[in-house]
Amino acid sequence: MVLKKEEKNNIIKAIYDSSNICASTYDKNSNDLIIIFKNGGQYRYMGVNSLDYSSFELAESNGKVFNDNIKKKYTKFEKMPNFNVSELLLEIESLKNNII
Repeated sequence: MVLKKEEKNNIIKAIYDSSNICASTYDKNSNDLIIIFKNGGQYRYMGVNSLDYSSFELAESNGKVFNDNIKKKYTKFEKMPNFNVSELLLEIESLKNNII
């Protein structure tokens, strides 16, 4: 579930309440989707169409849609340097506490 979403210059950044996924960045121009996992792993999936991204973003379970759709369908990807997720995890907890 999306906790926070910002869009600027055709770049969508979202933060999630997910057991495994922290955040994503989607570039509407290149259709690249970057997924940041809670363990700091960061991957760029290339050529993700906007409907598949929307399905991922709006899913009740982002991890399930990622595994069942994005990961299986988009095999062109690259592992990026690990991301320091400590501040991101604190922001997620803060956002979740404000919802309750």
